[in-house]
Amino acid sequence: MKILNITSINIFPSNTGGARLIYGFLKYLSRKHEISLLTVKNTVNFRNDLNIKLYDVLTDNKLNKFFNPLVFFKIRNVIRIEGPNLIIIDFPWFGIYGFLIQKIYKIPYIIHEHNIEYVRFKRFKKWWWRMLKQYEKFVYKYAYKILCISPVDKEILINELNVDSKKILDCPYGIDTEIFKPNATKKTIIRKELGLQEEPFVLFFGTLDYFPNIEAIKIIKEEILPRVKKKIPNVKFVIVGKNPPKNIRSGNIIFTGIVFQIEDYINACDFVIIPLLSGGGIRTRIIESIACGKAVISTSLGAEGIDKSICGDRLIIADDWNKFSEEIISLAKNPRKDRIPEKFIESYSWENIVNNLSFK
Repeated sequence: MKILNITSINIFPSNTGGARLIYGFLKYLSRKHEISLLTVKNTVNFRNDLNIKLYDVLTDNKLNKFFNPLVFFKIRNVIRIEGPNLIIIDFPWFGIYGFLIQKIYKIPYIIHEHNIEYVRFKRFKKWWWRMLKQYEKFVYKYAYKILCISPVDKEILINELNVDSKKILDCPYGIDTEIFKPNATKKTIIRKELGLQEEPFVLFFGTLDYFPNIEAIKIIKEEILPRVKKKIPNVKFVIVGKNPPKNIRSGNIIFTGIVFQIEDYINACDFVIIPLLSGGGIRTRIIESIACGKAVISTSLGAEGIDKSICGDRLIIADDWNKFSEEIISLAKNPRKDRIPEKFIESYSWENIVNNLSFK
């Protein structure tokens, strides 16, 4: 099958959760189908192992999220060149293009939902979330299929957006097991780069100018660090991601800025924390961290949509900061040494996820 994937974000390099989702999905999908990708302008590919034809002709413009006639004309030109049988669109934002393509060219479109967007913005208390809900309901109504990342999202699609359950394909965030796997050699290398020796190394990572992550950094500094320091004075919280805050200074907190291979930092750390109180969408950090053999301490919201039953003792849930801090202290003193549950890898590997998908 010839598939055109359209995305509004840059996946080269794949240094955000959404970019890694698209990258991993297309990497394994291209082993079964002929794939073309239309993405934002940037041909820098730090992992050039995608067997796809790249059209980097979209501009990174906020108008793209809604409707930009220039973008539609560019999509039309790629359709004429490639002649795809199916369109896959990342995020519901571009769903209007899918609707127009289906009406004009009779090519069905699939929406690969990364978030139920109106829920995310409702949590942010944005007044216009109701309008967004109606837009999502519209683009999902006319979609041929919807790739759904979690049981939580699936329930919302069916019960709140009136999507026919027969249209929904389960497609959780996957692990590229060729990249995210235990690698003990990275511990010494990354620790040396960070100037660390034997101090407990606690990792938090994400896009740091995104409100839920800004909130999480504040929680680390004001709620978690003071509690943990009482028991472990030399603990280091390493925070990885672009656009780190400039107003936080602490000898126990290290901001690295953007990195291109987050798996190296996951492998170097002792464990990962996710103290989230808001947001939505894919829980990439948990999946990737457990795949690298690390334990994760998270709030319930931070782990929303994850199948906890297959994570073994690698996923620890704590919803108040006293308990969260106690779990950090406990893990620092008694690291988890059990093997990664086999069921976890079976459920979340991109290879298995893609092989189980049928677009018929």
